Amino acid sequence: MKKIRKYLIIILIILIVIFLLTKVFSFAKYVSNHTFNHYLESKGFYLSSDKLDIEPVQNIDKAYDGEPIKIVLKNSLNKEAITTYDIKYKAECSVSDEYKDKVGCRFTDNNESTFEGVLSNKEVCVNNTNDGKDVSDYSKSECEMNGYTYTTKVNTKDLYVDIYSLNDEEYNDVTVNVKVKSTSPYKKTMSGDFILHKKRTDSKEVVLKYKETDTFSNLIITNKSTTDKCLTLKWDSKVFHLDNSNINIISSSKDEDNYINEIKFKVKANSNINYRFYKVNFNETYDETAFSIEENSC
Repeated sequence: MKKIRKYLIIILIILIVIFLLTKVFSFAKYVSNHTFNHYLESKGFYLSSDKLDIEPVQNIDKAYDGEPIKIVLKNSLNKEAITTYDIKYKAECSVSDEYKDKVGCRFTDNNESTFEGVLSNKEVCVNNTNDGKDVSDYSKSECEMNGYTYTTKVNTKDLYVDIYSLNDEEYNDVTVNVKVKSTSPYKKTMSGDFILHKKRTDSKEVVLKYKETDTFSNLIITNKSTTDKCLTLKWDSKVFHLDNSNINIISSSKDEDNYINEIKFKVKANSNINYRFYKVNFNETYDETAFSIEENSC
């Protein structure tokens, strides 16, 4: 017994040491990244983004509509801290291993998973007076001779990342990582994870109506929109069993007891479809909230 207790204590100590080393390493990496970032800023190098940083940013969208993700790159931190030379960079996107067989990503600029660009240094004449003149086309000498300010302009680049299905595979959730690495004149890496959840369909366009009888229940799904919709219906198979005879569905999923608990189907514009269910417990009553519906791309 004493030997077992001794071994348990040793194992516990080893686990604590591993945990502490992990924390120390993470903190050291954090300090190193920020120290290097301060060094770059001391050289007048300002590369920033609204959704990326040297410590990976988590961007969560619980109502992802399938549109390309917009990421803004800037050659500045603010109106005062602006890079006065060109910044060359390379951007790349990747889908997490869990989804990479179903989903791909690409930049809309070139329809590739990598993109290279330049944030150029631009100088303009700025009117900081109250005379109301448009001086944006003034040369440096003309600008300064007339008492205006010739300065470096904040330059931005909007990167758009398109998320698309591979082989027409449907998906509801996906995680995409985007990295931007400056290649000249200094090297800096910023990254962000985009955790996307497909939004549920608009309740005004797709309506559920639940009706019970003595022996079975009907769920009527109405598509009020002017376009066809592909939908996913989910329910608790311990509460309802689907009467799946003579129904047209695209695909279905089953629980561990081989009961269907999810179906994918298509409803035409301005039409409805009816699914019949049997309650597991006939003494219980339910309504539409016992089901969830989501819209997918067709």
